Amino acid sequence: MQLQKQRRVPRHLVSDVFVDNGRSYIDMIELNDGASIDPEKATNLSRTRRVVDVEDLKDQLSASNPAVRVAAISQKYSWSPLQISEEMFESFMDHVEAFDGLRDTAISFRSRTTDLEQALPICTWRDQSPIRELSYIIKYAETKVCDAEKTDWVIRQIGMYQHFNSKTRSTVWMVILPNQESYCPDTMCNIFGLVKHPLCPHIDNLFNHLDNWRWYMADHEQRFQDLAESVMNVEIEETLDFVAMYDQLSGLRYVQSRIAPLIPIFAGYHQILQRLRIFNEQLLASGYVVKDDSHSFTSSLEDITSKVQSFEVNAQFLLSRVAHTIQMASDTITLKSQNNTEDMSNNMLKDSLAMRIITLVTLVFLPGTFVSGFFGMGFFTIDSDDGGKWVISPQLWVYFAAAIPVTALTLAFWRWRNRRAKAKRFSSSPV
Repeated sequence: MQLQKQRRVPRHLVSDVFVDNGRSYIDMIELNDGASIDPEKATNLSRTRRVVDVEDLKDQLSASNPAVRVAAISQKYSWSPLQISEEMFESFMDHVEAFDGLRDTAISFRSRTTDLEQALPICTWRDQSPIRELSYIIKYAETKVCDAEKTDWVIRQIGMYQHFNSKTRSTVWMVILPNQESYCPDTMCNIFGLVKHPLCPHIDNLFNHLDNWRWYMADHEQRFQDLAESVMNVEIEETLDFVAMYDQLSGLRYVQSRIAPLIPIFAGYHQILQRLRIFNEQLLASGYVVKDDSHSFTSSLEDITSKVQSFEVNAQFLLSRVAHTIQMASDTITLKSQNNTEDMSNNMLKDSLAMRIITLVTLVFLPGTFVSGFFGMGFFTIDSDDGGKWVISPQLWVYFAAAIPVTALTLAFWRWRNRRAKAKRFSSSPV
């Protein structure tokens, strides 16, 4: 136990997980035995108080020993730090003698700017009779208003910690909420106060957040259907709109990324349910709960397990459909690109054939053109007075004096450009 308490939140994460003492608070709800028996008297037998500093927290924890104590903390919004200081959090853990699983759960609520650990299941426990502890995170789906006309789904999380002492028949809870709007004292009293079975609040918490996964998947399946219909209706003979196809492919990838975390999330649900099943059997064997209450709890667990399994199968099926449609869209783009490449290759062959014909015609007429041009420059004349003899102009050397340097300069420039292009290619090569 002493070794456990030496483990703290890593220093570089403290500011991401907790706030400063001046902004720290924790809402304490204390419920007496009568609240778990008579719902009508719950308001009279319960007490809710906001604690804002460490000394006040210590006084609150030491002043009474209720049957059920619930500590509720929250984030200001879902990506901000917890509204509790590290000092207050550690003081609560020390008083309850909580195990490190609670600290691991709290770290999952650290400040962030992106969706980190979206699919990370957290479920830890400690069983040292008569004390049993369970700490876990429930991921759940919730709609979020993006603007006046659009809503979207987000994945949020709730942290649950239970410290149950079967000897003193007392329970301490800590509930970590994703935002301040999630906290309602009356709801907390109803969930944690009406407990014939000490594990029943887990069932209520799971039931309250489970069904949203169905609508989450249904909404994303509808998005997938719309995109899949566009992909299926592509005519391969027609010109492919690559921008539209890219948008469709990106949309499919988005749906895939939204469904993919559900598989490990549902695996986390199975871990929680299995641990609750074991704890229930232990409580029944110790005689803490009666057989009827234990069977009723088991029936609720099986109902939740059946739902989770159904959602898991549906998520896997939807993922496979999305993957096949993505593959079809990629194959369509590849096939169309190959077809376009083949058309370009055929056009290049036609152009190459035309160039060969032009080159052949040019080679045929080039000698005659050169000869006619050379003798038509005025350096050669025919002397009709001297019997039609050819007369060569003494300035013929001017032609050679101009043509040879220009030719040499042209060849030198061409060679220099070639060398420069090769050097540039070699210098930019990654190998």
